[in-house]
Amino acid sequence: MTGYLADIRVALRRLRKAPGFTLSAVIILALGIGANITAFSALKIAVLTAPPFPEADRMVSVDLTRSSSDGRWITRWAYPYVQRLVDWPDRLIEPVAGYREHVATLTGFGPASQLNIEVVSPDYFAVVGRPLTLGRGFVAEEADPSGPYRVTVVSHSFWRTRLGSDPSVLGREIQLNGVGFQVVGVGPPDFSGFTGRATLWLPLGAYAVLQPGVLQQAGNHLVWVVGRLRPGATLAAADAQMEAVGQAIAEEWPRNGDTYGAGVRSLTEVWTNPPALTASTFLTMAAGLVLLVACANLAGLFFTRARRRMREGAVRRALGASRWRLIRSFLLESLAVATLGGIAGLALSTWGIGLLALAWPRQFLHSSDAGLQVINPDGLTLDGWVILFAVLVSLATALLIGLIPALRVSSFRITDHLKDGAGATKRRGKSALDPQAFLVGAQVSLALILLVGVGLMGSTVVRLVMVDSGFRTERLLSFDFSSPQAIPRPDFRDEAALRSHIVLSAQFDDQLQQRIEAIPGVEGIALSSGAILRHFEAVLGFRVEDSESGMTDAGSAGVVPVSDNYFDLLGIPIVRGRVFNRSDGLRGPPVVVLSQTAASRYFPNQDPIGKRVMTSFALAGRETAEVVGVVGDVIYTGPANQRWPVVYYSLRERPGPRYASVRTSGDPNAAIRLIQEEMSALDQTIAMRNITTMDRLISRSVGNYRLIFWLLTIFATITVLLAALGTWGVVAYSVTDRQRELGLRIALGAEGTRVLRLVLRRSMLTALLGVSFGLAGAWAFGRILEAFLWNTSAHDPRVFLGGAVLLFAVVLGASYLPARRALRVDPVETLRAAE
Repeated sequence: MTGYLADIRVALRRLRKAPGFTLSAVIILALGIGANITAFSALKIAVLTAPPFPEADRMVSVDLTRSSSDGRWITRWAYPYVQRLVDWPDRLIEPVAGYREHVATLTGFGPASQLNIEVVSPDYFAVVGRPLTLGRGFVAEEADPSGPYRVTVVSHSFWRTRLGSDPSVLGREIQLNGVGFQVVGVGPPDFSGFTGRATLWLPLGAYAVLQPGVLQQAGNHLVWVVGRLRPGATLAAADAQMEAVGQAIAEEWPRNGDTYGAGVRSLTEVWTNPPALTASTFLTMAAGLVLLVACANLAGLFFTRARRRMREGAVRRALGASRWRLIRSFLLESLAVATLGGIAGLALSTWGIGLLALAWPRQFLHSSDAGLQVINPDGLTLDGWVILFAVLVSLATALLIGLIPALRVSSFRITDHLKDGAGATKRRGKSALDPQAFLVGAQVSLALILLVGVGLMGSTVVRLVMVDSGFRTERLLSFDFSSPQAIPRPDFRDEAALRSHIVLSAQFDDQLQQRIEAIPGVEGIALSSGAILRHFEAVLGFRVEDSESGMTDAGSAGVVPVSDNYFDLLGIPIVRGRVFNRSDGLRGPPVVVLSQTAASRYFPNQDPIGKRVMTSFALAGRETAEVVGVVGDVIYTGPANQRWPVVYYSLRERPGPRYASVRTSGDPNAAIRLIQEEMSALDQTIAMRNITTMDRLISRSVGNYRLIFWLLTIFATITVLLAALGTWGVVAYSVTDRQRELGLRIALGAEGTRVLRLVLRRSMLTALLGVSFGLAGAWAFGRILEAFLWNTSAHDPRVFLGGAVLLFAVVLGASYLPARRALRVDPVETLRAAE
C-alpha cells in the first residue's frame, strides 16, 4: 500500500510540473467524455425509460387495426366499439379504459387559455394504478355519452400552479368552454396522462358538452384503449380474445372497403419511439468515435512523455524496480488525468444535456401509435445511470491512454538507455514515430467517418429545406384559437342546430377577418379547420364517381375546410377549375376542391372537374359533392413525407377546429402582440396558442434531421481539431527528434524545400493511410446513417471526396507549421553538438 501511495504522489507531482500537458489532456478528455455522457443521456431515455406505472408488465395496449386498399394500420376506436369490448363476457383484460385527447378553453384564471385535456372512461385511473392525491376518479354512470356529466379531475401540476395546492379544492367549479365543471379529484404527482400533455381529465359523458353527438357515432374513431391483464391471463390468450372482438365489430359495423380487427400488445413493447431509439443509438456510436479520437490523441502525448522518461525508467529498472512498477506509474498518471477529464466532462455534459433537452424534436416524443408520450425530455438529467456511465467511461479511458504506451516503453533493454542515451537515440531514429504515426492515422480515419456523416446529413437537411412547400412561407404567421363561447357547440345529429352553428361561425369569421386585416402591417388572414404541418380536420374514406359502376371506393384522404381566400393568401396555385367563393357553402350546391395528388389518385387519366365524390364528412343530404377545382400539393404532413391526397371543403360548409394564417407586409413577429390584442378585444373568451411563423414551423418539422446534423457537426469538429492537434504534435516531435539529421542535411547543401518535403512526407503518408481506412469506415457508417437520410445516397461520392480533401488540407496545415522549424535548424550548432 505504501508503494501505491508513493506512486500516486509521484504521478500527481509530475502532472503539477507539466501544467500545459495536464490542462491540454483534461480539455481533450472533457470534450470526448462530455460528448459521450450527453449522447448516453439521450440513449437512456430512449431505451431505459420504462412505463412509469405499478406492475407495468401487466399493462397492455388494446389495438384496433384497419385494413383498406391503402394498407393496414393501427387506429383509434370508435366509442361504440369500446362499449362492445367492455361488455365482452369473461374479458381477460380488466380493467380496461379508453382515452381521447382534446383541447378546451379555460376561463376564470386571467386571460382565456387553451388546455390539453383527456376525456377518459371510468376505469382510467384504475389502469394507471397510482392513487389520486385527493378525491376520486370517475364512476360508471359518468361514461354515458348522452351526459352531460360536468365533473373533472385536475392534474397535480394544475392543482399546484393554478389552485395553489388548496386541500379544500374538491367541489370547486372550473369553467371550460363556458361550462362549469366540478373538481372531484386531483391526479397523481408527476402524471400528465398517457398523452403526456393532459392538465385535466373529464369523463366520457362530458363529451356531450365538448362536442355533442360526436361520441356515439360508429364512424368517429376517437379513442385509444389501454388495460391490464387479469391475474393469470397471458398476452397470447388476451390477443386471441381480442381477435374475436375484432370479428364481432367487423360484423356489427361493416364498412365499405375497410376491414377491422383487434389485438393486444404489451405496453412495454409499445412504450418506445423507434426513430428516437435509432437516432440516440447512432449518436452514441458517433460520440464513441469522438472519445476514441481523444484517447488516440492522448495516447500519443503519453508516448512522447514516456519516451522522454526512458533513461529514468532504465535507471529504476537497474536499481531493482519491476516492469509492473513502471507500468503502474504510467497507469496512475493516466488515471489521474482521466479522473480530472471525467469530472470536467461531467460538468460540460450538464450544459450539453440542457441544450439537448431544449432541442429535443417532437418527432422523438410519442410512440408511433397508441397516442402515448413515451419519452419525456425532462428525463435528460444527470441521474445515477449517467454518473455510473461517466465513471465507467473514465476508467476505460485511463486504460486506453495509459496501458498501451506503458507496455510499449517498458519493454526495452536496460543497457541501451544507460550508455548516455546513444543506444536510445539509435533506436528512436529507426522506429520511434511508428506508434504515434499509427495513432495519428487512426484519428484521421475516425475524423473522416464523422466528416462524411456531417456531409450526408447536411445534404439531407439542405434538400428538406429546399423542398417545394406548395405555398409561400415568407412573412406568414400560423396559430390556432378557440371559438367564442357565444357560439354554441351543436349536436352533430341535430341538423337544424348544426346549420345554425355554421351560419353563426361564418358571421364570426367575417368579423374576425375584418378586424385582423385592419391591423397595420397585416396583408390578410385566412382561416381553416386543420392546418399545414399540424393535422387534418379528419382523415376519411372516400367514394368517387365511376362511369361504369357509379360510386366506387377510392381510399382515404385528408379533409381540410378552408375560407374563400385560403388558396390566394397562402399562394397555393390553382391547377384547374376554380376555388371557393361566397356563393359556396350551405347556400349553394356542395362542392369540393382536390389537391393534385387526390385528383391523380381518384381520377387517373381523367379530367376531375365536374366529377363527384362522396364522404360522411358533410351534412345529411350533402354527402355527394362536385369537384370544381384542383390545386397544388402542400406539405401538410411535413417536407420529408409523401404528399397526402387532400379534399378541401368550404369553411361555410362545415367549420371545425380553428386555425389562422396571417400574411404580413413586414416582420410577422412584430404583428403578434397586435393580433393578440385584437382577438381579445373581439371576444375575451377566445384563447390563442401555438402562434409562430411558418418558417419556424417548417424548421421544427425537420427537427429530428437538424438535431442529428448539428450533433454530428459538433462531434466532427472536435475530432478534426484533435486530429490536427495530434498531427501537429507528431510533426513537432519528429522535427525535434531528428534535429541532428536535418542539420547535417542542410550542412551538406540540401535545399530548404527538400528538407520541408522530407518532414511533410511522413505525415502526408500517414494521412493517406488514415483517409484510406476512413473511407472504408465511412462507407459502413453511411449504411447505418441511411435511416436518417432523405433523397440522399449514403455513398454519395461528392461527399466522400469532399471529406477526404478537407481532411488532407487540415493535416497539411497542421504539419506545415511545425515542419517550418526544420528550415530554422542551425547546421553549425548541429555539427558542434555532434562533436
